[in-house]
Amino acid sequence: MGLLIDSSVFIEIERSNQPLEVLRTLVPNEDIAVASVTIAEILTGAFRADTASRRINRQRFVDLVMESFPLYSYTPETALIHARIWADLASKGQTVGGHDLQIAATAIQLGFGVMTRNARDFQRIPTLRVYTP
Repeated sequence: MGLLIDSSVFIEIERSNQPLEVLRTLVPNEDIAVASVTIAEILTGAFRADTASRRINRQRFVDLVMESFPLYSYTPETALIHARIWADLASKGQTVGGHDLQIAATAIQLGFGVMTRNARDFQRIPTLRVYTP
């Protein structure tokens, strides 16, 4: 089994200057990976930094994330799962953000769960295992 790490977890690690290895101590028996959309989310934080120094540091952090964990792309199979989840939630009058749906669909495709600080949205998705550190 494994976990895809949501951007909310990476943001917390980066802001608190913790090493990425803290993730492995939280879930020592899980594979850890990242969805490509999560990289886009944390890169957005780098591009929106208010100083050049902060932008460089955030970019280094993103580079370290990409070097440290497997990265899974959005595929046609992921799109099918994404669409099914979205339609199911919509039929219940519920919504989840588009990026979170992409992360959830990627996790389900892989047979993984999601580690997030935003459990509320992810918990709306049936069959998705959600872990909040």
